Amino acid sequence: MSNLNPGPKGFHITFDNGLSLSVQYGRGNYCTHYSGPDFDTPHADLGPTETVEIAVWDEDENWKLDNLVAGHVPVQALPAILSLVRDDNIIALNQMCNDQSYAY
Repeated sequence: MSNLNPGPKGFHITFDNGLSLSVQYGRGNYCTHYSGPDFDTPHADLGPTETVEIAVWDEDENWKLDNLVAGHVPVQALPAILSLVRDDNIIALNQMCNDQSYAY
């Protein structure tokens, strides 16, 4: 069973395969709200976001994404991202996030 862990600027999900996906969208995160009002503003108060910052790591805290693909990922990509992490398909995830058709 997967576990959802909320945080002050987003959430992370740990899947049965041991991989964790972090989705962040607050001030200072590489997303629409990067330059938001202040670091202490709860994400719910920032309004909608078009992009999010993501990170993926394994049980040993080894990062699984290329650093360059982790920021400004379109929100509409989240269902595909969830599936790829759940299925442990990190190569396809990196390729999808590097896809030039996304307008960062």
